[in-house]
Amino acid sequence: MQDVFREAGLSAGAVYRYFPAKADIVAAIADESIARVVPAIERALAADEVPPLPTVVEEVVDSIASLARREDSVVRISMSVWAEALRDDQLADFADSRYRHLRGRVALLVARMQDAGRLPADSDPEEVARVVFALFPGFIVQLMLLGDVEPASFARGLSALLGA
Repeated sequence: MQDVFREAGLSAGAVYRYFPAKADIVAAIADESIARVVPAIERALAADEVPPLPTVVEEVVDSIASLARREDSVVRISMSVWAEALRDDQLADFADSRYRHLRGRVALLVARMQDAGRLPADSDPEEVARVVFALFPGFIVQLMLLGDVEPASFARGLSALLGA
C-alpha cells in the first residue's frame, strides 16, 4: 500500500477515503481493464451480421494484448488478482459478478451465432460461452508467462479447431 500512496502522491487517509480497502483498489483496476475488453463483444452483438467466433475472439484478445503492452497494464497483475480473489471474499464477489456478466454477454453472442448458422443450433449457448470465456484467461496466461502468443495466431488456431 505504501507504493500506492507514493505513486498516487496522496496520503494514506486520502487513498482510503476513495478506496476503503485494498480489494476496492484492485476492483477499480479490474473494472478499468474489463471496460476496455467489453466493446469487442458489444460490437459483435450489435452488428447486423454476427461475425465468426474466431474473429470476435481475435478482437477480444487483441484488446487484451494491447492492454498488456502498456507499462501500467492491469493485465500484468491479472493472475495475482485471480489468486487474491481465492482468499478475499469481497474480491471474489466482485470477480464473480463481473465475469458472470461478461460470460452472459458471450452466451448472447453464441446464441446469435447459432441463429446465423455459425455454430451448431443444438448446442447449449451457456456451455459454449463457458468454453469461449475460458479462452481469454488462457490467452493472458500464455501472453504473460510465455510471451509467444499473438491474437491472429490464436484466432487461426481456434478456426482450425472449429473446422475439425
